Amino acid sequence: MTLANTTILKRMRRTDGPMRTEDSRISNLRDSLRSIPERAEKLADCGLIRGKNWSLAQICEHLALSIENTVRGSIADGVPRRWQCLSRVRRLIRWCLKNLILLTGYFPKGAPAPNSVQPPDGVPLDEALDRLRAATEAFDRKHAAGDASWGYHSLLGRMNGRAWRRFHRIHAAHHFSFMR
Repeated sequence: MTLANTTILKRMRRTDGPMRTEDSRISNLRDSLRSIPERAEKLADCGLIRGKNWSLAQICEHLALSIENTVRGSIADGVPRRWQCLSRVRRLIRWCLKNLILLTGYFPKGAPAPNSVQPPDGVPLDEALDRLRAATEAFDRKHAAGDASWGYHSLLGRMNGRAWRRFHRIHAAHHFSFMR
């Protein structure tokens, strides 16, 4: 890594602030997810393409898959069977976890990604960034249209568009924080 890249990286880290405030880590764009691919491009420009467990391309692919699943999800599909079987205590625990994430910006480390959003090995960074851009644009279009058919998160349950937007920003900040 060159001296210029090191300086840029230090400046990015200094201005990013703590992880618990996702707006400072990603951006202050209240109505858009477009800052997520912009942040990924900045990391790539700084030469940060390898994270703790995943490459930047895999992180972008994972984020794109997550956002695509959100856009594709629909409440019209009904409550997932696994949620119907949960006890009240388990639903309360999940509700508390969802609110911990959405209110504080804290994203627990070490949780395995569901198979549906596991990124494949060897994804080219350019393709992953393009897919992430397309996914965030689709999310923004759906959110701007006021579409209320947002699906369920496999762990956190039902969320509206505003909560999904905040979740995806926190989720992206969580993964970008592992880049070295």
